[in-house]
Amino acid sequence: MSINASTGEIIPSTSTVGTYTVSYTMLGLGGCASVTTTTSVTITAPPSASISYASTSFCQTLSISSVIQTGTTGGTYTSTSGLSLDVSTGSITPSTSTAGTYTVS
Repeated sequence: MSINASTGEIIPSTSTVGTYTVSYTMLGLGGCASVTTTTSVTITAPPSASISYASTSFCQTLSISSVIQTGTTGGTYTSTSGLSLDVSTGSITPSTSTAGTYTVS
């Protein structure tokens, strides 16, 4: 696990995936005992997904084309104005879209 040596902050983007035990100790002063506390921190891999469609070109008379997705599921789909896109499923409806070139992400 990567930790900023100056601040003690965990740096997830440069840490290895796994579960770690983090300990913090406050040194005792004035005759008081030191105190240590621990917690568990889990670093997980970021989600990864790719999408595609059966074709890169569609006739405007086509009713619906479903997305082909691999990897992590969930999230929403977006595109520029003019493409009839179901943001939940990724399906596009060429018959109600304006002719043009679009990128779906």
